[in-house]
Amino acid sequence: MKRALAVAAAVVMVAGAILIRRAIDDTSTPSTTRPSTARSISLLCSTEFNDACQQLAKADTLITARPEAPGDTTNRLAKPGATLGADAWIVADPWADIVRIRRSVNDLPDVLDRSGTPVGTANLDLALAADQRAALEKKCGPSTVSWKCLAANASRPLTDGGPALTIGIAPASYTSGLLTATAFTVAEIGKSTLSTNDLSDHYDSLSSTLANVTAARGARTDAPSPVDILLGQPAYLTAVGLGGYATTLTSTPLRGIVAITPTPVISARAMIFGAAGTTSASVVSRLGSRPVAAAMNATGWSTSNSASKTALPDAAVIDAIGQLWKDLTK
Repeated sequence: MKRALAVAAAVVMVAGAILIRRAIDDTSTPSTTRPSTARSISLLCSTEFNDACQQLAKADTLITARPEAPGDTTNRLAKPGATLGADAWIVADPWADIVRIRRSVNDLPDVLDRSGTPVGTANLDLALAADQRAALEKKCGPSTVSWKCLAANASRPLTDGGPALTIGIAPASYTSGLLTATAFTVAEIGKSTLSTNDLSDHYDSLSSTLANVTAARGARTDAPSPVDILLGQPAYLTAVGLGGYATTLTSTPLRGIVAITPTPVISARAMIFGAAGTTSASVVSRLGSRPVAAAMNATGWSTSNSASKTALPDAAVIDAIGQLWKDLTK
């Protein structure tokens, strides 16, 4: 418990440093110049892109942005008569595909432009105390921790007399939560090309694995990032997240927290989708490719190979995994 509180205190210090850095940045970032013919544009931003969207809006007063959990957006857009309510959606794969699948089942027309534009990638990382990493690597192998081994050790002490491994994971309505459930599912079944039949065939073992991991979550949290999870639930010793959150924790002189990338590596791809009738290319052109890249990079998303895509199950399978995850975390 003392170690957990120390980790939480360390995160508070890091979070304070982040806020100070942002305050400094806020006073030194000039507004982007734009042609007099530039039009206003509204963005709906998946929660993991809120910081990037706010940076874009701060630099250009004709840009407005609001955040929404991608699972909430997806549920809303799946209904008849729904509209995006913005000119564009900045969201990670596979949410837009899930929207299309759900709407097609009910013979509903598209609410999004189909030609989304990739603008960044980020790995699904684990932020944890340095001694926890050392203990995990002893259990799982030197210099690497697999999702399968992580699941096998969830809710169990890693050392004699030590605390149980508790994992902070966002709900399935957030990208990190959905992809974490997918990572554990792929590890349990043993292949990335899955069908809904595979989920049925492995239902008992899969439910047991996911239930074990969800038990390790302790109290429920709606926090979308490891920073929020660790601050809000001091009992957590590790937390899973996207978009540089875990890396941010290690970017200060404080070395009590480290970041690792479990294997197989799971990456999210950031996408911009225009609302129906608006192409993503026109949105990127209006926002400016350089400001978009700068905003993504500043918030932990890499733009060096944004077109790359992790080999994940198709969107219908991921949607089914998300539903199972929700059922287990009710």
